This record gives sequence, structure tokens and C-alpha cells, in this order.
Amino acid sequence: MALQVGTKEQTITEGEGSAQVGELTAVWSVFQHEAQATSSVCIYTDSCVVFKGCTESLPFWEQNEWEVSRLLIWQREKWQDILATSECGKSAVVWVASHQKSYTPMNR
Repeated sequence: MALQVGTKEQTITEGEGSAQVGELTAVWSVFQHEAQATSSVCIYTDSCVVFKGCTESLPFWEQNEWEVSRLLIWQREKWQDILATSECGKSAVVWVASHQKSYTPMNR
């Protein structure tokens, strides 16, 4: 599930997989939902894997044809969609500590 902070609108995507797949799917859903947005979008995640994938690894994976050590990147199609959508420069992914009531996007 992804929550839009200002309006508290929920984007829910169902599927199967690990918690990491769930985290990636939530971020991917926001990118898909906001693809045509005219304003900037800030996506908060407590997943280090998804955060580092979005902020550090995407160019490396693309350059290496979506492989690491000759193995295809997990959930490659979602990562490719995120890269394509993020190239318009209207989105940012931010890491937040999980389960910390004192610092959440809602408290900013």
C-alpha cells in the first residue's frame, strides 16, 4: 500500500512475494500512479533495498543490461518502469527509519 500524505489517498496493489517485493511494488505503484503528475512527488520508504535501488543502482543495472554477475535483476520489469518514469525528474525517493513514531512523513 502507498499513502499520499497530503490527501491520505491510498494506492493498493495486491500480489505475491516477499516483503521486499511488497516494498518495491508499493514504490512502483506510486511511480505508475504519478507518471502524469505535473508537480513533484516525494516517495518515502523504509526499505533500504528499494531506496538504494532507486537512488544508486538503477543506472548501473541498466548499463549492465539488467544483470549482476550474469543473473537477471529481481523484478526487472518494475525497476525498468521506475527508471523510465523517474527520468522526467519530478520524483524523489527518500529513506525513513521504520516504526519510528517520532519521524514519519506525516509528522514533517
